[in-house]
Amino acid sequence: MESFYKKWFFPHLMDLALGGEPFSGLRGELLSRARGEVLEIGLGTGLNLAHYPKTVKQVHGVEPSEAMLGRAQKRIEASGLSVTSYLGGAEELPFEDQRFDQVVSSWTLCSIADLPAALREIKRVLKPTGIFFFVEHGAHPNWRVRKWQDRLNPLHQHISGGCNLNRDFATLLRAQGFCFENLSCFELPGEPKLFNYHYFGTARILE
Repeated sequence: MESFYKKWFFPHLMDLALGGEPFSGLRGELLSRARGEVLEIGLGTGLNLAHYPKTVKQVHGVEPSEAMLGRAQKRIEASGLSVTSYLGGAEELPFEDQRFDQVVSSWTLCSIADLPAALREIKRVLKPTGIFFFVEHGAHPNWRVRKWQDRLNPLHQHISGGCNLNRDFATLLRAQGFCFENLSCFELPGEPKLFNYHYFGTARILE
């Protein structure tokens, strides 16, 4: 059974933290090329749904938190999209091989406990010509900032639903057989140094 913090407070906190700018603008930019049948890893409270273009035929959203899915329901109904939600994690996806045109993850990979397993599953369900769209915060290139990310990571995981401060997503995706169509790494203005370094782009399965 989910704790009061995870069931009530944390979903509300995520809406407040990630619902406005500059995050909304990044969502719109990330999803502008979305089309076909899309799998979203970490549907959360449904903040991406308003940003999918009309070229998307159907969204399948996987989310491990029942509370998050409950909060997403109003956004699902208001989206005008065909959306199917699934309660579960990304480490074992309930779909056949090569199912999806595209897979989307926004501020989610940081919180997956077994990230290599999840990335292998994303590769498995993507079509050979499919695209993985992602935006994540992670490891800062400045060694002083990175040192503090490493030091504070256990505490941050405890209070933020397992979110890691210090994952290098460029290295992690390459290690699991992805190649980047494009990758932008940048500091997000106005955000604390511990959280502001972002990885934004699209990747394909390395042939």
